[in-house]
Amino acid sequence: MIYKNETNLTPEQIHFLRFILDGKRETEETEANERLKNLKLNDLTLPCIVACVSPYYSYVNWRDKDNLFIECSNYICNFFGKESILCYCLINSYDNFQLILSLDDHNQQDIEEMLIKLHKKFCTHFSLESFIGLGSSVDKLTEICKSATEASDMLAYKNQYSDKGVINISNTSHFKHYAMGGENIMFSRVIGQFQDGNLAAMANRLNELIETIRNKKGVSSTAIKRTIIELAVTILHVASNSNVDVDAITNGLDIYTWVLQQNHTEVLTEWLLNLSGLLLLQMQLQQEKSEKQIIKKASDYIISNISDVDLNLQTVSDYIGLSSSYFSQLFKKEKGVGINNFITSCRISEACKKLTETKFSSKEISRQVGFTSATYFGKVFKKNIGVTPNLFRKQNL
Repeated sequence: MIYKNETNLTPEQIHFLRFILDGKRETEETEANERLKNLKLNDLTLPCIVACVSPYYSYVNWRDKDNLFIECSNYICNFFGKESILCYCLINSYDNFQLILSLDDHNQQDIEEMLIKLHKKFCTHFSLESFIGLGSSVDKLTEICKSATEASDMLAYKNQYSDKGVINISNTSHFKHYAMGGENIMFSRVIGQFQDGNLAAMANRLNELIETIRNKKGVSSTAIKRTIIELAVTILHVASNSNVDVDAITNGLDIYTWVLQQNHTEVLTEWLLNLSGLLLLQMQLQQEKSEKQIIKKASDYIISNISDVDLNLQTVSDYIGLSSSYFSQLFKKEKGVGINNFITSCRISEACKKLTETKFSSKEISRQVGFTSATYFGKVFKKNIGVTPNLFRKQNL
C-alpha cells in the first residue's frame, strides 16, 4: 500500500485535499470527482472517514518540530499501509494531523480499534501524548468536510470519552445535523479576528455568522449550537498551541454537554466571547514570556561570542531561528536599543573590564572584544566612554 502525505504530494493535490477537508467553497459531487481524477487522486475511494490526531507539543523544541511533523506523518501512513488502508495525511494550521482513510472492506469500529493501536504506538515511538478524534464515515467527496469537522469537534471531549486515547463520534451523544462552521467563510473570519486579538471585531463577525445560520432555510435548530462548539474547539486549539493551559481556563467544563443545555443564543455568544478574552490574555502573557526568553538567549549568545568579529544582527538572528527583520524589532522592543548598538555596548563594557583587570595591550584587547582594528576600537571607545582606552586604564588603576 502506497501512503500519501505532504512530502510526496504535489501542491495541486495538497490544495484539493485541503479544499475537501475544509469545505469552505460549495462544489458539486461531479466536479469533485472530476478534479479527483484529473489530479490522479482516484485511489481515494468511497466510503471514507476522517480522523484528527492532536499531539501535545509542549515539551518539543521548536527547532525539532518540522522534522517531527514529517516523521510522525510518515509513521501514521506506514501504520495504515500495513493494515492495507489508503491514508492521506495532511497537517492543519493547528499542527494536528488530518487523516483521510478509505474504508474499503472496513467499518468505523475497525478504524477506531486501529486508531487505539496507533495512539499507543505513537506515544511509545515519539513520546508524545495525543488524542485522536474520529468522525463519521461518508459516501461523498463533498461530505468529507463534515467528517473532518466531527473529528475536530471530538477533541474537545477527551476527558469524557477518550479512556483509550480515541474519541469516536459514534460513541458519543451527538447531533444528527452537521455543524455549519466548517462550510462558511464567515466562520474563518470570526477565528481570524480572535487570532488578531480584536474582540470587538470578533463579536461583530460572530453576530453576522449566527444571523446567517438562523436565516438559512431548512437549518436544524441545533446548527447554531454546533457552530458555537466548533468555534470554541478551534479557539482552544489556537490557545493550546500558544502554550496556554486551556484545561485550567475551562475549569474542566464539558463544553459539548454545556452548550447543548443552553436555550438562549445570547448566553452562548457572551460565554464564547468571555472565553476568548481569557484565552487572549493568557496568550499575550505566554507571548511576552516567550519573547523575554528569546531575548535572554540572544543576549547570552552575544556575551559568549563577543570576540567574534562577525557577530551582528544576522548571525544572532540565525542562531535564534527568527528572520532578521522580526528579530530586530523584537530585540529593540525588549531592550530599548537596536541590536548593533547593544553589541557595541557589550564590546565596550568587556573592554573596560579587561583594561582594568588585565595587562593586555589596547590592541590585543580590541581583538579580544571583536573589533577589526585597534584604531577603530579607539574611536568607538572614546565616543562611548569619553576618553581613549589608554587614558581610561590610567584613570582606573
